[in-house]
Amino acid sequence: MFDLTRLTRNLADDLTQLSPELDQELRKLEHIFTVDAAKLKEITLQFEHELRQGLSRVSRCLLPSSVSPSAFLHIYMLV
Repeated sequence: MFDLTRLTRNLADDLTQLSPELDQELRKLEHIFTVDAAKLKEITLQFEHELRQGLSRVSRCLLPSSVSPSAFLHIYMLV
């Protein structure tokens, strides 16, 4: 059985034993890949916009006329 808690604890222990140079590089990488809330919201809105565009194209071909792309998107986002 996979023990995620033990793996996380072991990883945290390993990270405390990094050399100062590696620790500094790790912090740089964390900074590079950190996304603040405003940017995450921007990414989410763009994703939703592109998803709606794609669904509107697909819905003309695949969805029954009684199902709107907005309704399909709402159902999709709930799943």
